[in-house]
Amino acid sequence: MHLLVALITFIALAAAGTLRAPLESSEELATLEVFVGEQLIYYQDNNTTKFTVPKVSKEPGPIVAIGEKAWDLVKNNKAVVDYSEDWAGAVPQDYVDDWASLYGWEDQKSEEFRFHYKVGGDTVSELKWKYTWSAKGRDSNDVGEYIMNGGCTIEKLYARAGQTLNSKVSSRSPLNYGTPDQPIAGIDIELSFTSASAFNSETTTCTVTIRGDAKYKLKECHGNDP
Repeated sequence: MHLLVALITFIALAAAGTLRAPLESSEELATLEVFVGEQLIYYQDNNTTKFTVPKVSKEPGPIVAIGEKAWDLVKNNKAVVDYSEDWAGAVPQDYVDDWASLYGWEDQKSEEFRFHYKVGGDTVSELKWKYTWSAKGRDSNDVGEYIMNGGCTIEKLYARAGQTLNSKVSSRSPLNYGTPDQPIAGIDIELSFTSASAFNSETTTCTVTIRGDAKYKLKECHGNDP
């Protein structure tokens, strides 16, 4: 910023005539140029004056979480998730209040997962879902691969009479799977599944890492029935 102020002052003096490029004769062309790095920001000759404010690159900030940390997916055998509000994201810190200005989003989904609970060989409850998210989000400098709308989408829900099914989704703190200059956001999304009756109960979880480069990886899953 101090450099830019000094340059503007320098240019004002030049334009006012205090600073002039020397001319050997009125016939010869004299030019004055000012550079910031390799970028020409000011040019002046006998007939032309041109000044361009240099673009200031915004360094990618730390990746931070936005959206919800935890929400209900299924409650008492009914889907209660609100996909428009129940989601997690990972964006640059400077865009927490301006995430809508990120662009380049591509919707992603995982293969289908299934929790299948049986008692005495009979299916008493079942939940099928996919991990879904928006990836490839970039900032105003076309940098980064960030995440929005991370969560779980229900594909099938079943609970036999007398069985109560509940499911929750939670997100963990985001990590950078790229570099400081080219960040790739990643979030662990955990789905919990509880099926219970007066005679039995089972709780299990499944965690997947979703990433801003559209990749995902199964991290831990107990009770998944492919």
